[in-house]
Amino acid sequence: MAGQTKFYNFLTVCNNFRSLFINRPLLNHTQIATIRVASKEALKNIPEKPKKPLTPFFIYSQTRREEIKKRHPNIKITEIAKLLADEWKVADNSIKQKYDIEYKNAMTDYLKKRLDYNSKLTEDQRNVLKQVAREKAKEKKDRKTKKTLKELNKPKRPKGPYLYFVLDYYAKDKSKYNSYTEFLKQSKAIWESLSETEKQKYQDMFLDDKKRYELEMDEWEAKMVSEGRIDVVRHDTLAASSKPKRIIHPKPSEMSMKEKSSKHSASTKPKKPTSTTTSKNHPPNSE
Repeated sequence: MAGQTKFYNFLTVCNNFRSLFINRPLLNHTQIATIRVASKEALKNIPEKPKKPLTPFFIYSQTRREEIKKRHPNIKITEIAKLLADEWKVADNSIKQKYDIEYKNAMTDYLKKRLDYNSKLTEDQRNVLKQVAREKAKEKKDRKTKKTLKELNKPKRPKGPYLYFVLDYYAKDKSKYNSYTEFLKQSKAIWESLSETEKQKYQDMFLDDKKRYELEMDEWEAKMVSEGRIDVVRHDTLAASSKPKRIIHPKPSEMSMKEKSSKHSASTKPKKPTSTTTSKNHPPNSE
């Protein structure tokens, strides 16, 4: 069971780098990773900023948590939080006021420390902190988007040729390896030594999976549009659906014989004689 869990963890790592297996450009991912590393390194030279004080409820929770644990030794953390929330709801106003005053005093002290902290930062340090804040906001947004897409049952992306090879190769010879690191190193070397003909098997598996993904994505995105969830639909799909359809008129050579004959009969149909008007001043000549 433990070995199976490790293997699944390994597959998760592979899935995170699926763009490599599909031979997609990694420039954006590399740039992001470089920025994160640079930001973390730069943070070491920045003093730790003051922490915000706990809210009245959390101050109260700190004073009550240990007592609840003693009363309920086998209780879960989530259940402890629920009990504390229930206690806080029915707590006397004098108790709440006590912790509210404590919080306000701590907040006043925090604001003074924060102003002093900001005044001592250099311009470079401020830029680093801004960059880190942007990265954290993006990571939070990405996590939320990933969770939303999972809840909406978005189709899974296709596995690349190399990942198909890894799964196939490990399933055949998994007993030969002591660790997954050793397995990964060897499988990569074997993959690179394969001929194009041998790799074609896994390339075909990838192409079949890609077709499956594209068909499922078309159906899924159509469903999302019908439900008003255009926020999760790809921009290219929306752009293609918003373009007006061009009306193509048939060429003369493509017209059916029936259409040609109907036009011909209409053109050869005898015209009705036009009536001549007789002027009152000039009556017709009689023979």
